[in-house]
Amino acid sequence: MEKRLSVIMEKIVLEKNFKIYGTYENPLFLAKEVSTWLDYSNGNVSKLVNLVDEEEKVRNIITTLCCNQ
Repeated sequence: MEKRLSVIMEKIVLEKNFKIYGTYENPLFLAKEVSTWLDYSNGNVSKLVNLVDEEEKVRNIITTLCCNQ
């Protein structure tokens, strides 16, 4: 069964959009957004994800205004 996540908080931090998904007890961040904050290029997102411990990675469907991603 797939879990669906929604944005629980959205702010602008250092002129960049900052979204937190999941719950306040278990906040989650979208790897693509984190790579933008860190100025990683789109081709390097997978390299950034490889730096994250496996037990810290979560794959879920993100619910947005337009669709599920």
